[in-house]
Amino acid sequence: VNTGAYTLAETGGPAGYTAGTWSCTAGVLNGAQLTLASGDNAVCTISNDDQSGTLIVKKIVQNGTTGATKTVSDFSFSINGGGLITFESDGQNDNTVNAGTYTVTEPAVAGYTTSYSNCSNVTVPNGGSATCTITNTAIAPKLTLVKTVVNDNGGVATSADFQAKIDGNNVAWGSAIPLGVGAHTASEITMPTYTAGVWGGDCASDGSVTLALGDNKQCTITNND
Repeated sequence: VNTGAYTLAETGGPAGYTAGTWSCTAGVLNGAQLTLASGDNAVCTISNDDQSGTLIVKKIVQNGTTGATKTVSDFSFSINGGGLITFESDGQNDNTVNAGTYTVTEPAVAGYTTSYSNCSNVTVPNGGSATCTITNTAIAPKLTLVKTVVNDNGGVATSADFQAKIDGNNVAWGSAIPLGVGAHTASEITMPTYTAGVWGGDCASDGSVTLALGDNKQCTITNND
């Protein structure tokens, strides 16, 4: 080339790479402009470094009307079976990773179901990102009231002749009733010609019972003519 100033540049190349600065063995280099004098023999070099990627893991917690109180910070996850990472308070962790394929899992949490969206074999490119979303839904506890009617003295009543109640609200015998976590009370409206026994099963004798997330409890009572 003739003596004088030249601007160094490169084009093309794959996405996800960062270009470094030029270096030259001769001449006067100012940024990307090289000035050559007579007799200069310059070799100019530039390095490209692959960029890290970002694996975004989001958390959604659905407590509904169950009375559950867990927040996103009560859950954790792991990437490719590594150590547990606690979710940040805003429900999103931006994890810097090398380009590659990743699977995100979390340990089971009692009383909650877990569903994953785009969390298995997720490809993260150089300089790019991918998002995995994990949703946990609180499992409402359920309570079933079971009635036994004893007709050994000529009675003809059935369970339909007695009204089951939970917390004073009418419910059907034998049906699993979704409730909130905490204390509840089973009761019934009896017939005057039948004696009522005490509550049993998962209920105390007075019909009281305490439910936690995911519980499926059953309380029993017998009426005798």
